[in-house]
Amino acid sequence: MHRSIGLDVTTRVTLEAAEVRQKFQGPLLRPVLDFWKYWPRHDGNIIFTIPWRRFPFFILQCACMRRARGRGARQSPSCRGDVVDGRCAGKHEVAFGVDREHFFDLYFSVFAHG
Repeated sequence: MHRSIGLDVTTRVTLEAAEVRQKFQGPLLRPVLDFWKYWPRHDGNIIFTIPWRRFPFFILQCACMRRARGRGARQSPSCRGDVVDGRCAGKHEVAFGVDREHFFDLYFSVFAHG
């Protein structure tokens, strides 16, 4: 089964600047905080998109998935088969939401012992 999580879902998983400064104090996350201060054009928020690709257990435990069937729309170069029909039981799962709090509970539990 193929699982897809689009930016429309992953960009909902953010921390504001005050939360970043509070939660990134441990020895494993402190270097991220130090780097984040100098990130060009940052608006004070961090968007957590990378863990979704690298750690599938985040997908299984935090994303709200729906069975779907992809339909390729190849007539337009700007639409490359990413049209999804979420009303059927297809061979794919597509994320339509995320449990933000559960995501952060899991994410920071990984760094709690460092």
